[in-house]
Amino acid sequence: MSEPSHPLPLRGVRCGACGRTAFPAQEFGCEGCGAYGAGLEPVELTGHGTVLALLTVYEHPDPAVSTPATIAGVQLDEGPVLRARVSGVREAGVAVTAAADGNGLIFHSTNGAGAR
Repeated sequence: MSEPSHPLPLRGVRCGACGRTAFPAQEFGCEGCGAYGAGLEPVELTGHGTVLALLTVYEHPDPAVSTPATIAGVQLDEGPVLRARVSGVREAGVAVTAAADGNGLIFHSTNGAGAR
């Protein structure tokens, strides 16, 4: 399992009206209540979350992407759900932390449970 090279700051927005957090940061409006503009406050997310589901990709149209690769739906502790690569995770329900490697965003198991 490759280790994260450094923590990756994830930037989102939090709605001042209803408190909902969105990732990635955007200015279109709150997904919950529609507030926009000054109602959306930039926030740095912790990068901690829980794996909801996994899938393995065996072929990718970009030859620069190494396969097989495991992709997961990750619910961040702040609420948003995103899809990203994971390393060393084999089951849903595992706590993960975002990091940067040579290919961008990747999540690693936080506590070793459910890891390969």
